[in-house]
Amino acid sequence: MIEPWSERWRNPVDLETLFVLHYTAQALTPFKPISVFKGLTERQATWACRLSNLFNLSSRRDILMLLWFSLQYSDLERDAESLGHDPNDIYTGDYDRSLMEWTNRLPPKYPEDTVPDEMTFAEWVAGYFTDVAEGRSPMWLLERRDDEA
Repeated sequence: MIEPWSERWRNPVDLETLFVLHYTAQALTPFKPISVFKGLTERQATWACRLSNLFNLSSRRDILMLLWFSLQYSDLERDAESLGHDPNDIYTGDYDRSLMEWTNRLPPKYPEDTVPDEMTFAEWVAGYFTDVAEGRSPMWLLERRDDEA
C-alpha cells in the first residue's frame, strides 16, 4: 500500500487525486467489513496520477472511472512484469480506446448508451476490492450485456 506522506507523493495534485480516490473507494463498501478496502497499491496510485488529468475529480462518475482505469492499467502492468515482459511494451489499445471514448475524447465505437453508468462503475470497483480482500483474483470483462444488444 502507498505511504501518502512519503517524498514520492509531495505533488499537491497527486495528493489530491489520491485522497479523493481513497475516500471514494472506502465509501463504496459501507456495509462490508472495513478491511475490504485497504488502500491503493503504489502501482495503482501511480496510474491514477498519470491518468487524473483526463477526469473531473468533482464528478463521482469520473472518480469511479479513474479508479477503474487505474486498476485496469496497473493489473495489466503487474501481469506483464510477472510474465517477464517489459511493462512499456504491453498492448493497452482496448483500454486506451475505452478511456478515450468514455471520457468523450473520441466518438464512441458503440452506441452511447453502452457506456457504463456511475452505478456500474461503483459495482465494478467495489467488486474488485472485495475480490482482493477475499483472496480472489479480480476478473475484468469488457462486454456488452444482452439487454444492451
